[in-house]
Amino acid sequence: MLQTPPVAPNEPQVPNNGVPPSRPHIPVLDGCRSVDNYEKLNRIDEGTYGVVYRAREKASGRICALKQVKLREQDESSGFPLTCLREVDTLLRLRHENIITVSEVVVGARSTQIYMVMEYMEHELKDLLEHLTPDEGLRQAEVKSLVVQLLSGVAYMHERWIIHRDLKTSNILFNNRGVLKICDFGLARQYSEPIDPMTRKVVTLWYRAPELLLGPADYKYTTAIDMWSCGCIVGEIMRRDPLFAEASEIDVLEKILDLVGTPNAHRPWPEFRSYVNAKGFKIRTRQPDWRSAAIGFPQGGIVSAVSCPLTQLGLDLMKGLLDLNPETRLSAKDALNHPWLTQEKPAPREREAMRQFVEGNNKLHDRRKRKNRSDNIEEEQDLKAQPHGAEDESYVFGNESVNVEKYLRQLDKQREAEKSEQSSLDGGPPEKLPRR
Repeated sequence: MLQTPPVAPNEPQVPNNGVPPSRPHIPVLDGCRSVDNYEKLNRIDEGTYGVVYRAREKASGRICALKQVKLREQDESSGFPLTCLREVDTLLRLRHENIITVSEVVVGARSTQIYMVMEYMEHELKDLLEHLTPDEGLRQAEVKSLVVQLLSGVAYMHERWIIHRDLKTSNILFNNRGVLKICDFGLARQYSEPIDPMTRKVVTLWYRAPELLLGPADYKYTTAIDMWSCGCIVGEIMRRDPLFAEASEIDVLEKILDLVGTPNAHRPWPEFRSYVNAKGFKIRTRQPDWRSAAIGFPQGGIVSAVSCPLTQLGLDLMKGLLDLNPETRLSAKDALNHPWLTQEKPAPREREAMRQFVEGNNKLHDRRKRKNRSDNIEEEQDLKAQPHGAEDESYVFGNESVNVEKYLRQLDKQREAEKSEQSSLDGGPPEKLPRR
């Protein structure tokens, strides 16, 4: 159960008359436009780090998405939340067609009302998959198009030393122009080599890599955790149902092993038994069951004969993404070059030829409220309850007022200058890139 943190001695107290004191000045928001420039049309969704609205810019009529940042008590008293700044900064440096774009930060009348303005996408992939009828099932060329776009965005991210740490179908958006985009970078983290320790309480449970389920507290994970999540997403696109939908870590692990089997000489993961023993789990040995109709990918199709049969090459890609061993798991770049995507027919469908689907965002929130989905509730509570540690000390601002847009533009210019300097010194881009 979440508990309200105690008020620190230096925090403003509510006076005896019950009227809270005025919120402190937040320098980093100076100069931001007012949210009154936008008209909220309807609420789309709510995630770990904010509520998202469909909105219209009054001056231009442009439809966009407004993400209201969810502030914790300590954020409200101390200033601009680091999770929000980290997400804006990450989205700035990741300018890619398969990653959501943030155009500006706007504020409301109160300092707790902070919004990110993002491009609007008609569909959330999870909702789209859940509500397709059997006759509407995605064909193999359409599936390949989604997979290529997902892997392209992830490869671009990893080449720039960013781990998303929360890839799942509810963080994948899709529009009626056939474009897929990755969103929700509230948990994204830049890393370096050697890998620094990072919190293990990341990635929604159903998409969590086995090394996060089993590894020790000081385990130094890599971008391989994103690739496991990609495998879960690709499998969910194929089956139109999450692969490992269980309520506890041990149940998720058991379901993973039911599909991929336990490690052996042909599927090595040397640390597996020591991790299992350290956790005190009792794991029985089992063989893979990739073609199971219940949990896997039958040759003839998953939902129906015309739905999406997975060929042997397609299954080989799934095995590479869902490799238990993070050291041998496919990277995004290698997955993009897999023969299932580059050689085997049908080829990935061009985005312009992708089907259009009935927009789901207008009724999405009400439908979810009625359905009372439980997959993210406990996970989001755990994530929000995390204490601030070394990871949250990424940004330090002095007393100088900083305008968000100017700050972000300056970051952009600085990176361009560094990039130009590096290119002139090396004669090309840096050679050392993340292995996965």
